[in-house]
Amino acid sequence: MEQTKALNALEPFIALSKTATSPRAAADLIERATSAPNTYVFAELLRAPALRALAASHPEALRPHLALLRAFSHGDYATYVATPSLPPLGDAQRLKLRQLSLLSLAASGRREDLTYARLRARLGLASAAELETLVATAIDAGLVDAKLDPARQRVRVTRRGGGGGVAVREQLARRAAAAASGRRTTNVLDSAAGTTKGALAEAMDLDAPLPTADDGKKRAGKRKM
Repeated sequence: MEQTKALNALEPFIALSKTATSPRAAADLIERATSAPNTYVFAELLRAPALRALAASHPEALRPHLALLRAFSHGDYATYVATPSLPPLGDAQRLKLRQLSLLSLAASGRREDLTYARLRARLGLASAAELETLVATAIDAGLVDAKLDPARQRVRVTRRGGGGGVAVREQLARRAAAAASGRRTTNVLDSAAGTTKGALAEAMDLDAPLPTADDGKKRAGKRKM
């Protein structure tokens, strides 16, 4: 999966988190973020200051949805099923949580552990056909590279991250956060470069009048606007 694609998909929800002023708004945001296409990393949303503030001021009201968000960030489908009082999953959420759980199992398990029976049990799937369909969607999403082996009832993963399934997802989150930080730094540098360029152009205009105190006040007023 391309980290940039995942980051781009999450960015609108990070921006919207700044406007979440009630537990209901925060819960709705979490529902939308975990249902949206291409959102596969959620650690940055978990760290959003507005959500953290609401969690501190309304712990009981927001606890179920924050637990749901943590399940998508570094949990798995089996843990979700075993945890009472979590919000119900929509179809898109259920598919995504199973995809992320498959990523974790593929990364942390030994190759011989990836049997149809074990994966179906962990992912809550009723048939081999459902498992094969899920693996195909995870491949299409770029989460794993894998081959199905129906004869031996195994999934053969050809690309997986190291250090355990949760670590893989945390690594994706760190890369996404680093990309976001790099993008913000680039924007700041571009803005600074534009300001410097404008100042140099003005300085090189020998006919330009010297700035006055009133000019400085006008510029300060514009910045405030």
